[in-house]
Amino acid sequence: MRFRELQRHLTLVFSAGYAELGPPQRAACRSMAACIRFDGILRRAANMKTLCLYRKLNHAIGSGMDSGSWPAIALLTTRKGICMSSPLYQGLSKPDSEPSPSASTHSPKGDVEVALELIAELTRILARFPESTWLPISNLYNELPTKMRREYVRPHRSLFQVLLKSQSVLGIHLDPSGIYCARGEAPAEPSKTSPEPIPVRENPAPRKEARASTPPRTETRAASPPAPSPPPSPSPSVPSVSPSSSSLGPAPVDFYYDVGLTTIPPPPADFDVTPSSLPVPQATADGTVLSLRDFVPFIPPFFVPLDEVLAQMTGYTEQHILNFFNAKAMEMVQIAGQRFIRLYGGYANISLEGCEDAEETFQMYKPRTDLLPAFVKAFEGIQEKWMPLTVLLKRADPEAVAQLNPKGPASIIYFAQMQHVFGFSVVSSQGGDAEDESSSPSSSVLLRKQPYTGLTCETTPTPKSVNFILQRVPIEGIVDVHMIQGQLTPSIREEIDTYYGDIFGFFKAHATVFFLTEDHTVVMRTRYRNRMQVASLPLEEQLRIALENRDKRKARAIRRRIAFRDNPSHPFHDPDNLAREVAKYLPHHGFVSLKMFLRTNIPEEVLYFMPAKINNFFANYPQYFQRFEYQTAGTWCICRPGNPLPRGVIRQHFSEDDLLRLIAEFLQRCGGPRACANIYLNIPHGAQEVLRKRYGGLYYFVEKYPQYFSIVLGLDTGNMKSGAVVHLISLPNTLKGQREKGTAGESGDGLSDDDGEHACHTGQGNDVEEDFDCDH
Repeated sequence: MRFRELQRHLTLVFSAGYAELGPPQRAACRSMAACIRFDGILRRAANMKTLCLYRKLNHAIGSGMDSGSWPAIALLTTRKGICMSSPLYQGLSKPDSEPSPSASTHSPKGDVEVALELIAELTRILARFPESTWLPISNLYNELPTKMRREYVRPHRSLFQVLLKSQSVLGIHLDPSGIYCARGEAPAEPSKTSPEPIPVRENPAPRKEARASTPPRTETRAASPPAPSPPPSPSPSVPSVSPSSSSLGPAPVDFYYDVGLTTIPPPPADFDVTPSSLPVPQATADGTVLSLRDFVPFIPPFFVPLDEVLAQMTGYTEQHILNFFNAKAMEMVQIAGQRFIRLYGGYANISLEGCEDAEETFQMYKPRTDLLPAFVKAFEGIQEKWMPLTVLLKRADPEAVAQLNPKGPASIIYFAQMQHVFGFSVVSSQGGDAEDESSSPSSSVLLRKQPYTGLTCETTPTPKSVNFILQRVPIEGIVDVHMIQGQLTPSIREEIDTYYGDIFGFFKAHATVFFLTEDHTVVMRTRYRNRMQVASLPLEEQLRIALENRDKRKARAIRRRIAFRDNPSHPFHDPDNLAREVAKYLPHHGFVSLKMFLRTNIPEEVLYFMPAKINNFFANYPQYFQRFEYQTAGTWCICRPGNPLPRGVIRQHFSEDDLLRLIAEFLQRCGGPRACANIYLNIPHGAQEVLRKRYGGLYYFVEKYPQYFSIVLGLDTGNMKSGAVVHLISLPNTLKGQREKGTAGESGDGLSDDDGEHACHTGQGNDVEEDFDCDH
């Protein structure tokens, strides 16, 4: 609409009156009001002459306001709210000013009725906010789905009109400015005699939610209303249980917001426990915590029949061993329908000191080295060629075969424990019963070339000696060989001399575990030596190796070192400059997953300056980044501060019942026990913080509920709590009622295996989640 035409219509409206205009002129006036933008020019009444309005017209606008004429009100409400600095606001905010019947945009009796679906959605949104607290109407608008805004709000021109028409139904109070609303009782008026000082915010970029707890302010008021501290809001999606419905069982717990958010709930309180006050994990008398170390005197480091071991362990059954002691330090095999077990200690996970009693009890099953020549002779000098076990037993000396224990098809166990000389292979037959399978040539043996240097902690014939020496070689560092020789016990020294000749032959045979220098003076762990070799390579080669190993945290650290080497004075080495630069690549609207943001949004020249602890970096700059977990635990997303959060943001506060359900649900979905570290990485970040700060870790929380969980300590050194295995023995009481009533499957947030949102993740969680404290 041209400017002169606009001037002509304005003059026509205020000279003739809106009621006396015909339908074409009224339509023109509506279009005119929608086109006028009352920005800073119109908000100052003194500058209204810039629109070429006559002085009489300016006076007509002021006088037309008192009568509530449609043009005066519509012209002042076409932009964001009412012009607060205009003198017309004084009259519009008067409670005794009644609009004329033609004011359909503000009248609750307008032609367009508010849809019931919109009222239901608004009721559900308002229930999440505390009562008697001013809430910006714009926040409510952001919570509404896009489809509902388009279909139900747009016909009313603004959400303010919707709230005005349904004010009595929703039970809300509207501020005279039309910007704020409050649920329940109207907030108390501020005290004009002693106004509260406005606190100074330390955050340079105020967040959008700061307005939610601040009542509206106008220039006509002496001071702002005091911002009341809102009471702790309950879980937004947990329905309240009435006394009449309490007999139906507890209501289901929902760990996800079902509506969009404007702010992330606060994290739990600060530390309630300190690491120094936590007890050392150990086995308990009531059986809640079992330690694998307690079974060293009963299970030898070589294979013995399981039924004979159970005969020495009163009260334990085969099911106990299968369910609770399936750890890395223990190995169990089944051959010819019989189970055999041994406790070899793993990679120094369990100390084997004290296993002499078990060795003496099962001495008849200990492999004998004096039988080796008879079986080596049966190969007739042919090396690295497979021979069926049945053929080997026929070719070998019958006296040596008769001394094997166990005998028959199970005698393959002897060759499996002599892998410094033999290699073995067992292929189970398809079909047939166990007797036919045991008689079939499914096991084979080969003679290795000497000297063999590929022994590991699992394949060594001397697990007791490897365990003893491995505990005396540091993880990071070197040690003198003669110092280790001086610490050997007589039984360990005899075993090493029998199998390898001397200590140097022992280290050479276990080259995958120990590294012995060429002058035979210093020994170190092979893993440490490999790390030192990689560290001596060029940075570009180290980066390639880290990317091949999918070690993203190490790759980020190497990239940062390369960037510092190439340009040590670059401004992006300052975290503040880097944060401001990275924030430029955030989408202006919506959000993006942190993994995708690092992969596609950030240029490579900026990515080289990113620190290794990427989550801590984004968390340290809330003025630039807004982080939240989305839908699945460990899936982090970011957006610009102040942007409305999407649906499905995981909340941050969890009660004890919530934690019990999370752990039980994860264990049941995974179908078996899991280590504490695995459980910890697959629960929401808020639950991790509660476990860490209030209980000292997941281990100590689970230990409090022996009626639901059982713990097995598979380590006796190092990080015992992280490696502890948690078993679910019974569902928590809060979940049994849901399972029986069928509410868990219907609500989609129970322990049903069909819920994709709570899918089991047995890996290391999100790729960017690297700050896991192994003590939990």
